[in-house]
Amino acid sequence: MLRKIKTFLIILVAIAILVSMAGCGGSATNKDADSTSKDTTQTSDSGKQQQTVIKFLHKWPEAERMPYWEDVVARFEKENPDIKIQMEAVADEPIKEKLRVMLGGGSVPDVFFTWAGEFLNKFVKAGAAMDITSYLDKDPEWKNSFIESLLLSGASGGKQYGIPIRVSAKFFIYNLEKFKEAGLEPPKTWDEFINICETFKQKGEIPLLLGNQAPWASCHYLTTFNAKLVPEDVWRKDYQPANGEFTHPGYVEALKLLQDLYNKGYFNDAPNSTTHQQTREMFYTGTGAMIYDEMPNFKLRYETNMPGKWGFFICPPIEGAEGNQNLVTGDPDMFVVSSKCENPEAAIRFLKFVTNMENSQKLCAELGFQSCVKGAVNESNSLPQVIEAMNIIAESDGLTGWLDTAMEASVVDKYLANLQQLFDGKSPEAIISEVQKEAARVAKEYK
Repeated sequence: MLRKIKTFLIILVAIAILVSMAGCGGSATNKDADSTSKDTTQTSDSGKQQQTVIKFLHKWPEAERMPYWEDVVARFEKENPDIKIQMEAVADEPIKEKLRVMLGGGSVPDVFFTWAGEFLNKFVKAGAAMDITSYLDKDPEWKNSFIESLLLSGASGGKQYGIPIRVSAKFFIYNLEKFKEAGLEPPKTWDEFINICETFKQKGEIPLLLGNQAPWASCHYLTTFNAKLVPEDVWRKDYQPANGEFTHPGYVEALKLLQDLYNKGYFNDAPNSTTHQQTREMFYTGTGAMIYDEMPNFKLRYETNMPGKWGFFICPPIEGAEGNQNLVTGDPDMFVVSSKCENPEAAIRFLKFVTNMENSQKLCAELGFQSCVKGAVNESNSLPQVIEAMNIIAESDGLTGWLDTAMEASVVDKYLANLQQLFDGKSPEAIISEVQKEAARVAKEYK
């Protein structure tokens, strides 16, 4: 009899514990949040408040950059206790594949990073990007806070899909001491640039550092050369999947220009087996006179590792070339709201917080990035070189985009697959022939 009573009491205690657990809902965390493309709504703290989970994907997982994003998320959640941000960060090269998987039907976060150009357009065409025009129109203060030309980079077909977070542009970084010792000044023309390369070569110095193990590095050279050697209306048309022909002779000339830099011995040895980061480290330690790199690295990479010992200049104009010589190689990076986001108001609230003036200035001060918000880049949070570079962009005729994100992926692959072979002797004509065939195939599919 006593044993039965004990058993009965144990059952009662177990039931009480289960009832107690059922009455306490847990708040969403990164570990327990749903991994599908839909955001979730969960009840926290005994049902007092519902919490919406917004999944957020960006491309800055580096140890020196993640603290900024972690702080932004923490402060947003503190101010918005009804929203939980589930953050994921994937590095530059892997995120390209992740975005392509997302386009192929994979899980799409509520707010995600993408490049402008064809990367963004693909999400728009696939119906995966939300039209946020109405949210901007309802909040003109937010809409007008962005530099207009950079905001327009997130538009397609007259509708707004992307919110620009930072602008990136390509410049030649040079070693001030080496230029001074050689009696050289930044070039004003392409011929002067070649003379500088030849001068350093004759002195036994590597003129240009190139890490082409991942060929996007040489692809950025090609982005610049295409824009300078091909009429702007022609290459912008060719970069559109439905219209690509690539028959203008400037495309072959651009590849020849890149190949000549290698053949003349202006690049370091074995660029195809050297990473871009390795060439940066070589530059920091005094090897090489110049390196082609992006403006967001001015502070984080160059001023941090060689303070006061570097300068920069834009790729100089090529005399007699048919392209627009007043374009800057670069583009803004974007955040997009998924069309499958179940709570776009929460996603927009997060984007407004990310791009407010306080966080935009922190973006400049802490990461050395260049915000797309008017007035965010200023002397209090940015290097003089950054201010000068932003002025160059402001006075230019616009940005080119990046070749490896501006056109159809399969056409890009024809370029990327051949850029290492270009340094091994493959002819520019043969490469462009492959590009033309693939572009024709893609255009046929689009028509």
